[in-house]
Amino acid sequence: MSDLIKEFGEMLRFKRKAAGYSQEGFATYVGIERGNYGKMERGNVNIKLETLYRLTNALNCEFNELMPPREKYKIKIDLLIAILLFIPNCAKKILHSNKIIDSPYKVTNYA
Repeated sequence: MSDLIKEFGEMLRFKRKAAGYSQEGFATYVGIERGNYGKMERGNVNIKLETLYRLTNALNCEFNELMPPREKYKIKIDLLIAILLFIPNCAKKILHSNKIIDSPYKVTNYA
């Protein structure tokens, strides 16, 4: 899995331990099978938004307390875009019509 998911798992483990839960006890409390919960903490599985809500409610914390810093991973995306722009053949296959989606609401035309 990606570094982002692994870092989320590490932060989840830290918050669980800080709250005084065992892995098995917390998984039971949240209503997740212990094996699947262990995969979350190891960063081996991507979770649903609904599960994220259950985890934050059970830990009495906010999303940002479990999420890695956005800027840390934005840099990797910006670097990928820069590389693709310098490799036209690959960029045309990956970037439809020379457009890059900067955000869910903004499309920038680089042609």
